[in-house]
Amino acid sequence: MNNYNERYKAEAAKYGKSDVIIAIVAFLFYTFWILGSSFLPINLDSFVGWQRTIISSLITFCGTIPVFVFILVKRRGLSSTGIKKEKLLPALCLGMLVSLIPIFFGGILPIFMYGATFVSFDIMLIYISFTLIVAASEDLVFVGFIQPRLSGFFKKELVAIGIGSILFGFMHIPNWIYEGTLVLDVFSILFVTVNWVGMHFMFVAIFKRHFSIFPVIMLHTISNLIVFGRLIDFPDGYYGNMELWLSLSFVIMLAAVGIWSVIMRRRR
Repeated sequence: MNNYNERYKAEAAKYGKSDVIIAIVAFLFYTFWILGSSFLPINLDSFVGWQRTIISSLITFCGTIPVFVFILVKRRGLSSTGIKKEKLLPALCLGMLVSLIPIFFGGILPIFMYGATFVSFDIMLIYISFTLIVAASEDLVFVGFIQPRLSGFFKKELVAIGIGSILFGFMHIPNWIYEGTLVLDVFSILFVTVNWVGMHFMFVAIFKRHFSIFPVIMLHTISNLIVFGRLIDFPDGYYGNMELWLSLSFVIMLAAVGIWSVIMRRRR
């Protein structure tokens, strides 16, 4: 029996209007926490580089506090967000299988074409830790917590996931504008919007397969490590074509997950 989506639907069916309000509160808290954490009275300059990086990621993870508070108050349990040991191995295998796409098109293939060097092991470990913690916080809030509540209230799957993807995308905008990393031109805004929407749809599709947050965190972490070039130092010749390689990786990954999710739905 193919149980794709069944566990997710059973969980989403538990939620109604009050749960959507709770989800919006969690969204607002996380979004403003990310932006406001820059103003916390913590002198990170007193720490060495790797300490600043890890502390920064842990501060970001504190944005998930409302999720755990609501879970405790409502007595839902961590499994309601996909944090569970059940079917962990097949879930992780699924996450790694999809992750092979950005690894190949964003890493292996460009290395063969342009040449590259890997960063030191210490730096690699720091980047992996930071990216993992940040990805876990976003996925827990938006995929594991907010999305099932939206699905329970709006009923129509595409509408619920569409709204979830908008919230996921909007969460990035205030902090990116504050940091000056979001270029405000039509192409850039369109590109990042499509990327955020597409990524959220992929994350939810993978989440539904085993109702597990772990493959989502794996894919999100690996994708971000590739996108932001955390682990590999490429020569200048690559960076002129970087957007092409990353776009190719994203399109193939989106198409693969989309086709797979349609097949899984039809086999139910």
